[in-house]
Amino acid sequence: MFSFFSLKTKAFFFAKLLVMIFFAGLFTELSTYAKKEQRQMWHDKTDTPWLLVGLGNPGEKYTRNRHNIGFLAADEIAKEYGFSAFKPQFQGLIAQGIIEGQKGYILKPQTYMNLSGQSVLAACQFYKIPLERVCVIHDDIDLEPGKIKLKQGGGHGGHNGLRDIDARLGKNYWRLRVGVGHPGHRDAVSGYVLKDFPKAEEKGWVFDFLTQSPPLFSLLFKKEWETFTSKLNNCITR
Repeated sequence: MFSFFSLKTKAFFFAKLLVMIFFAGLFTELSTYAKKEQRQMWHDKTDTPWLLVGLGNPGEKYTRNRHNIGFLAADEIAKEYGFSAFKPQFQGLIAQGIIEGQKGYILKPQTYMNLSGQSVLAACQFYKIPLERVCVIHDDIDLEPGKIKLKQGGGHGGHNGLRDIDARLGKNYWRLRVGVGHPGHRDAVSGYVLKDFPKAEEKGWVFDFLTQSPPLFSLLFKKEWETFTSKLNNCITR
């Protein structure tokens, strides 16, 4: 009788031990999976940053030029999201911060427009940023003043800054095309884009773009492309 109950007790003990081992293994598996998912989520949000590039020419005389709308936008976006101060690096000026929980950099190449790709390439290589996470903000003479379009890839449309980036990095980056209008003849383009915005435009669509667009860049980081461009165009008076 004693030995029977002793065996029964041992059997119960071993059964309980097996159950504990099973659940311990299950818990370990679930914990490992949860950590893997957490690491992947952190990687998606933080380890693969965005690079916003504002194109323009360095120097005070170019500050309010049509060709410098990218620089102007870069400054306002950095202010909106509390980015760090711009510092010289990668042949440009760069600031860093967080938008929508994702790490981002804002770059203003200081190479002059025609060599912008040198600066963009250096930043992308250093931070290991793929082209699909690069968005270049630039003036576009083929769009009416204040018209905004976003696209990935495509041609440079004669824009020398884009031409250099295409040649050095490829074409699969995003382009935020900011319309500045066309002078009417291609021989007049260079002088046109290197002139300041007229006062009426400064107080009109340029002001709207620089003050209303920065908060919308959170949509870009969430990949809500159509909503981003729709809201951007709706907030600009033309």
